[in-house]
Amino acid sequence: MNRGIIAFLLFIGSSYIGYAQIVFNHFFLDKTLRIDYIHTGNYNEENFYLLSMSEEPYWSGSIVNLKDTFNLGNNFIEVRDLSTDKLIFSRGFSNLFWEWRLLPEAKNNIRSFYEVLEIPYPKKAIRIDIFSRDTFLRFKKIKTWYINPNNYRISHDKQVYNFKIDTLLFSGNSHIKVDVVFLAEGYTQSEMTKFLKDAERMIRKLFDFPPFNTHKDDFNFWAVESVSKETGTDDPVKDIWKNTLLNTHFNTFNSNRYLTTTDLRTIHDVALQVPHDQIYVLVNTDKYGGGGVYNYFSLTTVDNQLSELVFVHEFGHAFAGLADEYFYDEDDYKDYYPKNIEPWEPNITSLTQFRTKWKDMIADSIPIPTPNDKKYLHVLGAFEGGGYVSKGIYRPAYSCIMKSLQGNNKFCPVCQQVILRRIAFYCH
Repeated sequence: MNRGIIAFLLFIGSSYIGYAQIVFNHFFLDKTLRIDYIHTGNYNEENFYLLSMSEEPYWSGSIVNLKDTFNLGNNFIEVRDLSTDKLIFSRGFSNLFWEWRLLPEAKNNIRSFYEVLEIPYPKKAIRIDIFSRDTFLRFKKIKTWYINPNNYRISHDKQVYNFKIDTLLFSGNSHIKVDVVFLAEGYTQSEMTKFLKDAERMIRKLFDFPPFNTHKDDFNFWAVESVSKETGTDDPVKDIWKNTLLNTHFNTFNSNRYLTTTDLRTIHDVALQVPHDQIYVLVNTDKYGGGGVYNYFSLTTVDNQLSELVFVHEFGHAFAGLADEYFYDEDDYKDYYPKNIEPWEPNITSLTQFRTKWKDMIADSIPIPTPNDKKYLHVLGAFEGGGYVSKGIYRPAYSCIMKSLQGNNKFCPVCQQVILRRIAFYCH
């Protein structure tokens, strides 16, 4: 599908525009300002250094819900009109830097990560304030950028690649849909038919799961046939190195199955060809693994027997900001979630501010904390163990796909409620 067709499809349903479009059009153009920067620091400090800015052809997000009210993610941005100081856009997000800074090595070393922000293209000068959570998980302003959209340093010819684009599911105007783009990783030119079949298989699996199964019409799925020179991905522990486009690898932060990439530049250079709210990288290997980071990206391998379930699980992270609900007996993650502070993730709790989570969804007859007993297999409660730790953090259900891929686990009612709110945010 060429860009002309995509542009035409974006404007389907113009009767919807109304007052919301007038407000959007007052501050923004219907395209994206991409901001590339370096996120650097250690356990005690961090900073953001602007690298480049560029125009991208599509803004696929809502033109109504411009201000993020979810309070999710480890970072947050506020965009203000410079002349009036009016808040005109905000978003929460997470990143690999935040995961790294909780590792022991971050107490002695400084590391940098390439990151990308995407906002609607402003018509006038703006101020962007960047916030990070402090030790009490409150957002603290770290950096301010002042940006003039007429700055000659903003690139207007950013397209680096011209890969073939496929429309896998089109439900309508991108401003009132969730747009998901699949990127191929570790697929050679001769394997693109396999890539499309793999992507279609993942879509089918996602819509097997409530609440996605009743909201298929709220999604658009695109695929970019991004060609690699070799099949597979890097597996550093096994000394396996593949020449692939997106530079993905296992063993992220010393976790054998954690599959990510730090090459956000190439990720976004490839994804810019289509509207996208979520970027999902499909990696052409049969090893078990994946990764998902809130409003950042998702990855999964495609040929493992659990790949389809990993796809759904990781989408829960990246799209809805859901935490992992599984836990370990070891103490490796004991400091990951302070026990006297409420985690920002909506599906785990320390019980310190439980009223802000799912407490009102629990029947009066269910004890809090809820015993990890199959007697409570099908009820909502507060079950100890979640967020990688066995003590002091609680999850909503005895089991959920955010806890385990075994059996017939689905999203629990709490996770479903969060997902429904996220869908509504994009689609209204």
